Amino acid sequence: MLTGHRPQSVPIQFPYNVSMTTIHDRSLYDALMQRTSVRRYQQEPLPPDTLERIRELPASIEPLIPENDYRVVFRDKMRVDRDVVRAFGAYGIFVNPPHALIPYVAGSANPLVDWGYRTQQLMIALTRYGIASCYIGVVGRQHDVRQQLDLPANAQLGAILIFGNPLRSGGESPLHRNRLPLRDIFFLRSFDQPDDPPEDLLPIMKAAQAAPSAVNTQPWRFLWSEPILHLFIKRRNPGYLSRATQPYRYTDGGIVMANISLALRAAGLTPAWDLNAPAPPYPGSLEHIASIHLSG
Repeated sequence: MLTGHRPQSVPIQFPYNVSMTTIHDRSLYDALMQRTSVRRYQQEPLPPDTLERIRELPASIEPLIPENDYRVVFRDKMRVDRDVVRAFGAYGIFVNPPHALIPYVAGSANPLVDWGYRTQQLMIALTRYGIASCYIGVVGRQHDVRQQLDLPANAQLGAILIFGNPLRSGGESPLHRNRLPLRDIFFLRSFDQPDDPPEDLLPIMKAAQAAPSAVNTQPWRFLWSEPILHLFIKRRNPGYLSRATQPYRYTDGGIVMANISLALRAAGLTPAWDLNAPAPPYPGSLEHIASIHLSG
């Protein structure tokens, strides 16, 4: 099912229990599987040439909804201390973040899903550069954050990204800790009961399983109706704690879509999500987000 693409010249060792026979850009797949969330940083800023490469990253990000306007604001150490920490108040539990990116979407078409899709690509690009990073969520506090960071009134964002060199005394949170088994989130042909993914889907579903989500809620559910993979999210997630933060399900949905797209790119395929695809029958507790055609 997954074919083609130039091989990576440097061999990468994979500790994952997945078939790698169709994954060719192994450094990309490795970044998807090994990224960690880091909240403790060295005070020293990154080198200027590295920061310049990071400033250029948004231009290479693939949009989910092209008509939306995606912008990324950069903050250095001083502005992080003055603006970003102030924006979070008691939520800002991190140490010495030297840099921050504030990505936002302006547009009316599924802005938070699009935000998650594009911003996770930024996160994985930072990981490929060997740069530590962390999402600091702002859903439920967007109005205050927009005012404090001087963002447009129509800016939609799910989190601020802090990044830099990690402090090697801890503070890393492996993304694979407490991950739901694939059998709990994957369904074959109907939602009658969960099942294991087919072997040729494992590399893609492992990448989905590794996606980060707000407070590790993992709201996504997948229905495989060959050759189409349908993505659903739970309408109500107790892990988000309040009604104001339930929209995290949309940013998380976009993030897991990005992981799937990047895994497909690592396999040499060009992903094409359909946000308007008809959905097969599904429980009322779920919401259909998008579908993707995965035939040869």
